[in-house]
This record gives sequence, C-alpha cells and structure tokens, in this order.
Amino acid sequence: MAGRERFSTILLEERELILEDFLAEYRNQQQSKGWLKICTKNVYFDPELLERPVLRFPFTKIDNLGVVENSITFDCEMATCLRQNGADHEYLTLRCDSKHEVLPRFKGPREVYELCSRLKDISGIRSTSERDALIQSLVDNHERNPTFDVTAMRSPTVEEHVLEDKVRRISPLSETLGTLRLTNINLYFMPLYGGLRPVDIYPLTRVVGWRRLEYGINEPSIEITFSNLKSEDNETEHPSLMLVFSEERHCLIAELHLGNHCESSRGLDLESCESAWAAGAMSNYEYLLRLNYFSGRSFCDLSQYPVFPWVLSDYSSDSLDLSDPGSYRELSKSIGALSERRLELVHERYNEMPEPRFLWGTHFSSAAAVIYYLVRAVPGAMLKLQGGRFDESDRLFNSLLGTWMSVTTSTSDVKELIPEFFALTDSELPVESGARANGWYHPGDFLCNLQNLDFGTRQDGGRVDNVGLPPWAHNSAEQFIKMNRAALESEHVSQRLHEWIDLIFGCR
Repeated sequence: MAGRERFSTILLEERELILEDFLAEYRNQQQSKGWLKICTKNVYFDPELLERPVLRFPFTKIDNLGVVENSITFDCEMATCLRQNGADHEYLTLRCDSKHEVLPRFKGPREVYELCSRLKDISGIRSTSERDALIQSLVDNHERNPTFDVTAMRSPTVEEHVLEDKVRRISPLSETLGTLRLTNINLYFMPLYGGLRPVDIYPLTRVVGWRRLEYGINEPSIEITFSNLKSEDNETEHPSLMLVFSEERHCLIAELHLGNHCESSRGLDLESCESAWAAGAMSNYEYLLRLNYFSGRSFCDLSQYPVFPWVLSDYSSDSLDLSDPGSYRELSKSIGALSERRLELVHERYNEMPEPRFLWGTHFSSAAAVIYYLVRAVPGAMLKLQGGRFDESDRLFNSLLGTWMSVTTSTSDVKELIPEFFALTDSELPVESGARANGWYHPGDFLCNLQNLDFGTRQDGGRVDNVGLPPWAHNSAEQFIKMNRAALESEHVSQRLHEWIDLIFGCR
C-alpha cells in the first residue's frame, strides 16, 4: 500500500475541499518526500513512507508564511498526526518544532505561497458566514476554468462532445471537485487535484439507471448507476456516480443525453418492482433496496443512506425459532411505538414542552446511526464526525442485544437497521457500501474488529471489541447475518412488511 493510497478525503474536516495536490519534499528534523495538499482549512503533508503519519497544519495556527529560494516556509507549533502506518486511530495533536519548510516539485513556490496566504487571511475572520462566503469565492475562482485533459479520452477524434461542467463528486462524508466531460460514448470525471487515476471513465453502454436526487439545499444533482465496470484503462471500479452540477440546465442536459443514448436505463421503474415483489419474483431484501432507491436514498450519502427494519425481537435465546411469531418485531408500529411505557413517557415530555414541541429529537435514519453500525468497517467516518476521536466506549455499538434494548426503551434512540445486516454476498451491496470499504465483502465482517481498533473500555470493565452476538448465532457473525436474512424473507415478515413500508415510505 503506497502512501498516496492511504490519504482519503474522509480525512478532511467538515466541508473542507482540496484545492491543490502535488509532489513535495517536507524538511523538518527529517527530510521526507510525499504529497502536499493545500485545502480550504488546512495544509496536509502525506509522506511516501507508510510508517510516518499524515501531518495536518491548520491555517489558524500557521504564522510567518514566506518563500525562501524555491521553498515555502512557515511557523506552526502544533501538528495533527493521521493514519500512521496506514491505520485509522484517534487523531494525535502534538507540539513540534515551530519552523517548517516545504519544497514543491513541479509547482511554483510563489503560486503556492499566494494561495496559502489568502487561506490564512480567511481563517482569521470571526464571522462564519463571511468566512464561508470568501472560501466559496476562492474555490470558484480557483476552479473557474478547469482544463480537461483530452488525451485521457479513449477516442478524442471520434467522440462527440455533449457537455463539460465543473462538478462535485459526492462520496460518504466527502466531496471531490472536478470536471465532468460527457460525450456520446463515455462520461469522464477529472478530479481537480489529481489522484490515483487522473481521470475516471464511465462507458455509457453500461448505464443501468439514473435519477435526480436532493443534495444540500436544493442543489442540482444526479446519481448514475453502472454495471460490470472494471479497473482497466482508468475505468472506475465504482458502479455509482453522484454528481452535483454548477447549474440546473447542465443537470438537465445530462439527463436528456442519458435518456437519448442509454436505452437500458429505462427498465427500472417502481411499478414493475411492485408487481415482481407481489408475485414473489423479487425477494424482500431486493424490494427494500429498490424502494430506498426510488425514495432518493443513496449509499453515496450517509445522511440519506438506505434504511432497513429490525425484524427480530429475540437476541437472547440459545436457539431461534423462525416459526414462532414471538421471535419477530411488530412491523405495524414504528420503533418509537414498540414500547407502550416509553411512548407514554414521550407524550408526557411533549405535553410539558414549550413551543416548538416534538415527540422525538432523533430520527430512524441518520449519518450518525449509519456510522454507529459501521464504525469497525469505516472507522475514519466516526473520527471525522467526532473531531478525531471515537465516541465514548459506552455509546459505541457493543452488542445486538444492547442496541435492541436501547432502540426499544430509550427516549433518545429510535434508529432502524441498514442493508449490511441482511446482505449475503458482495453482489447484494454496491462498492460504496460501508461494509465494502476495504474492497471486498464477507457477511458480518462489519461486526468484527478486524483492524484491532482501540475503542476503549466500558464502565463495566469490558473492552469494546467485536459486536456481541445473540447466543443463537454461536459466535459467528456470518451465521447471524444468514439468520437475520432468513427472518426478513420469512412468511411471517412477508405478510407484514408492507405495514413497515407504509410507515417509512408512506402510503399511496
């Protein structure tokens, strides 16, 4: 694993974007070659050597920026260490030598200095709205005329140009600025700051669907789904591409072009899915995935991640009897209504509240809930949300029984499940799924602490490690997933699943 590969946009702070990314030599106590990333809130240095950490220097702490011969110099007494040895761990902020020197390669030091100087000035502005506006203006100016590298096209003399636009590619908890070029044959995405591949290529013949999505505050966005993509000639491995366009009309042009040239994408509609499911030709799992898709949920956006129901209520027995109705959760009620006593407490609290009043201060699906379940597979996501630290040990996902008790008794916890609790093969989850963060999938691995992460010790003295499973799973995460999936596909659930669907997705 090269040092370049360990850096991910998930290491960036909230709403932080990369503006420049280039080879450089960092000179402090030890000289180190690597990549310098100029971002909107920090400067990052990603060393070639894996055993050395990624260093983050916030502009708010940087002083005395300057240019000495061909190097950039600055003072900063604090540095945050990230992903040392290529592993996720809690961020470590250390005092360091105040003098730092970076020698850019193939990049003019004066240009780097001017960009960093401007970002440093912006970081000192107290007003958040003014600071955000200035950063957005700087980003817009910086990417105003991104030049697409036509040499990256497969057939530049044959392909007909349709659209070029500056866009943002959306991934879980991160955004990547870049240029979209759409032709009659391929869709190309060129990241503004480079990357492992200078351009990702998506053949239009492999489009199987697209849809408009809501992202941010009514920003024009579209998600395109592909099939059978292979990592050849810069062809991306990711079968889903979510893009936010600079203008509504560009988004419409892309939609019209996909409609005119990609006939295969027209076969996916809600009515045909409903008919197949009602006829027993589509599994409950597949139908729920499709409903999530049509409702605008996406594996690319943790705040709109696909939602699945708790279907079982027995997490303590030695054996699980799927023919016993008592083994199942009542699907005609929302999670918050499963306990009558809790519902009474919530209504009492509601009646005592000043305006504006509410029953629940939380939601059945949220980015925090998804990360709660997937912390062992994607620890970097929790580190980003929690400011570089894992949540308190007693609040981490520790056992199925404990979490079930929480969502059925706590007045502040009503989260449902996610698809990973039911998927049996990698073909049932897209690459964007958190459970496939390492590029492969085995049922239940997201419940195991395969990376030996240090989540600390709970108040009862127990170390947080693998997720505690029901006795009927016999200490096998794979067996748990198989049984949970069997419960989802059971006759009992099949006869009642429509009631939960009406609660979550609404009635016609």
